[in-house]
Amino acid sequence: TSKHFKDLIDESVVLVANAINKSHIDTQMQLSASLFSHAREGIYVTDETGSIVDCNEAFLKISGYSRTELIGKNPRIFKSGVHDKAYYEQMWRSLLEKGFWSGEIWNKYKNRDNSPGLHSITAIRNQHNELERFLVQVTDISELKQQQLALEQFAYNDVLTGLPNRLLLIDRLNQSLLKNQRDGHNLAVIFIDLDGFKLINDNYGHGVGDQFLVAMSQQMQAVIRETDTIARIGGDEFIVVLNSLDTVDSCKKPILSLLNACNRAIEIGGHTLKVSASLGIRFYRGEFDNELLDAETLIHQADQAMYVAKKSGKNRYHHYDNTADQVINIPESTFDAIQNGLAQGEFDLNYQPKVNMYSGELLGVEALIYWNHPRDGCLLSDDFLPLIENHPLAIDLGEWLIQQVLQQQSKWQTAGLFIPVSVNINSRHFSQHNFFERLKNVLGCYPEYRTGGLELEVLEETIIADYDYARKLMQDCQKLGVSFALDQFGIGCSSLNYLRQLVFNTIKIDRSFIDVMDKGPDNHAVINSLIGLLSTVGSRIIAEGVEKLEQGEMLLNMGCELAQGNAFGKPMSPEQFWIWRGLWKNQVQKNNGG
Repeated sequence: TSKHFKDLIDESVVLVANAINKSHIDTQMQLSASLFSHAREGIYVTDETGSIVDCNEAFLKISGYSRTELIGKNPRIFKSGVHDKAYYEQMWRSLLEKGFWSGEIWNKYKNRDNSPGLHSITAIRNQHNELERFLVQVTDISELKQQQLALEQFAYNDVLTGLPNRLLLIDRLNQSLLKNQRDGHNLAVIFIDLDGFKLINDNYGHGVGDQFLVAMSQQMQAVIRETDTIARIGGDEFIVVLNSLDTVDSCKKPILSLLNACNRAIEIGGHTLKVSASLGIRFYRGEFDNELLDAETLIHQADQAMYVAKKSGKNRYHHYDNTADQVINIPESTFDAIQNGLAQGEFDLNYQPKVNMYSGELLGVEALIYWNHPRDGCLLSDDFLPLIENHPLAIDLGEWLIQQVLQQQSKWQTAGLFIPVSVNINSRHFSQHNFFERLKNVLGCYPEYRTGGLELEVLEETIIADYDYARKLMQDCQKLGVSFALDQFGIGCSSLNYLRQLVFNTIKIDRSFIDVMDKGPDNHAVINSLIGLLSTVGSRIIAEGVEKLEQGEMLLNMGCELAQGNAFGKPMSPEQFWIWRGLWKNQVQKNNGG
C-alpha cells in the first residue's frame, strides 16, 4: 500500500541520515586523532582524578618517558620543586572556576631536570556539566630560556671575562651608596688600567691578549672580598668597588693586593707575560663628603685619579683630590705638543674599508687619525685622544678631522669614486652648542657633497648624556645629508628603546664580542642573539674588528653580512686604499665569475 511504501521511504531516509552522520563523526574522529598525533606541541589527557589516559608523541619526546610509563600516572611525578604550594593552588582555583589555566611550569622529566614549558590546561565537562577530562598542552621553551639567559648575560656581564659590565656596575654601586649611607659606612671606587697591555696584543695577537685579560681578571678577583665588586668596563680597564670601609686607611691593604695581582706574571701558550697597573682611588664618605654623588661621578673621578697615577710613572696608585684633580694632571707640555702638531701638519688619516662579506660590495671607509710624533714616531689614536677627551683640543682635532675627510672625499669624487666616509666624534665636540652651525658651514664649502657621504660615529654614552639634545641635533644634521653610526654597541647601556627612536644608519657591534665569538657556545649564542635583536631596529649592522675569515663565515651564518677589520683591509693611506680598491674589485669579479 501507499502507506507501507511511505513508511519504507521514511525508514530509508533515517538509515541514510544515520549513515551520513556516522561517516561525518568518523571523519571528525580521524581528523582529531591525526591532529593529536602530529601536533608539534606536547599534549596529554587525564581523567577527572588527574591520572593520565593518553598522550601524543610530542609529549613523549619532551618528557623522555614511554607511553606505558605514563598511562595511569599522575602529573605529580613531574613536580620539580620550583613552584610553591600557592602556585598550584591558584592554578587549580582557575581551572575549577573558569575551566582554563595557562602559565609557565618548570617540570622534572625523565630525561632532564627543571625543564620550562608553557602549559595550557582545559577542564572538559560532559552535557551534564560533570568534569570528565583535563586536556594539557605543553610547549617546550628550554631553548627560548637559554637565549634569554644569554641575552641577560650580554646585558649585564662582560662577554670575555664574565665579570659585571658597566651597566651592572652602575646598578651595584648605586645600591652600595644607599646601603653605606644607611649604615654609616664608606666605600672606595678603584679605577684600574693595565700598563703595557697593548704590547701583548701587538706582539702576540688579540687571542693571547684575551686569554691574558681573563687570567688577570681572575687574579684580581681572588684578592678582593665577596662583598666587593670587580667589573670590566672595556679594553684593559677594570673597576673595583670596596664596600663597608671605616677609614681611608681601610682600603690600603686591598689596593696593594690589587697592585701585586696585576704585577704577577701569567703563562699563556709558552709565553711568560707581565704588566703593571695604574690605579685611581675615589674614597667616598657619603654624607660627610662635600656633596652627595652618584655612581657615574665617582667613576669619573676615580678615572681622573688613575690618569694622575699613569702620568706619574705607572705601576702605582693615586687618591683623588677634590681640589687638585678637578683637571687631570697632564703636563701642559702634552697639550702644547698636540696643538703644535696640529699646526705643523703632524696628524694624518688612514682609511679602513667596510665591506659586504656576501656580495663583496665596498660600503665605505672609516677615517682613523694618527700622529707622526717627531720624537716618538707613529702614535695611534689610543695613545693621545684619551688625554684630550675633556680638553678644548678635542674640538679642534675633531673639526680638523671632518675638514680632512671632506677634502679627501672631494678628491676621490673628482677621480670618479664616491664613497661614504665615517669619522668618530668626541663627546665634548658633539655637545657644543654650535656643532650644527659649524658642520653646516664646512659642508657649504663642498658643493659637490652628496647625501650620505659623511657618517658621524658616536658612542652610547654621548647620546645618553643628553638624550633630548642628541636627538634634535641628529635630526638637524640628517637634514644636511649627514648620517649617524652608533659605535662600540654592546659595551654601554645597550638599550633598544632609544635605538628605535633615533635614526642610526649604522650600528657597529663592538670588537670585544667578535674577539670571543669562536671561543665557546655561550659567546656564539650571545652574538647570535644580539644580531637577531638588532635586526628589528632597521639600521644596518656592521661587525667591527673582524680579524679572521673564520669569524666572517660565522657572522654570515648568523645573518650579519657587513664587516670591518683587518681580515679584509687594514687602515691605509689614501694612495694605498686606491690600490687596495682595485685589487679588491678584481678579486670580487673573479669570485663572481667575471
